[in-house]
Amino acid sequence: MGTKNLAMKLEVMGIIARGRSADARRMISQCLEDPNPNIRMTAARVLPEFDREKAYLDLLKLVKDDKFGKKSVEEQEAMFMALGSTNLPGALTFFQELLGRKASMFNKGKVLEEKLHAVHGLVGACSIQTYKLLTELSDDKSQPPEVNQAAKIGVIKTRKVLFGDKPEGQA
Repeated sequence: MGTKNLAMKLEVMGIIARGRSADARRMISQCLEDPNPNIRMTAARVLPEFDREKAYLDLLKLVKDDKFGKKSVEEQEAMFMALGSTNLPGALTFFQELLGRKASMFNKGKVLEEKLHAVHGLVGACSIQTYKLLTELSDDKSQPPEVNQAAKIGVIKTRKVLFGDKPEGQA
């Protein structure tokens, strides 16, 4: 893992991820602190495959960190999707808490960003429960239009994974 070659690191991570040992989990967990965002996103994606509870704690700590807002939007979304993929009640509660926040004049942008991240987390969970939550959220007029739109896209993605259906209106 000491190489600077991105393709090599990703390949090694894939090999390590196939092993389900505690050492393999530790190595993948350490990759969450890698300087390369692609490595961090890949590590976050495979971490729940080892131990969902530990992955939940690691990822929750990461998304609540003050430095998290400085990461790219793509990386933030990947972290929330990974957190959702743990499918633990704590993650779903965290997402619902974010979606329930009310924006004030001073934190409107931050609250909107958190709500959009929560939608990505629900998509990452990809369960019947989150499908229903996303469906309700897509029609919730108390939410900003951006959140409604993101939830609609999330419903389509989740439906496709869960049911193999094509989106409504497509042949």
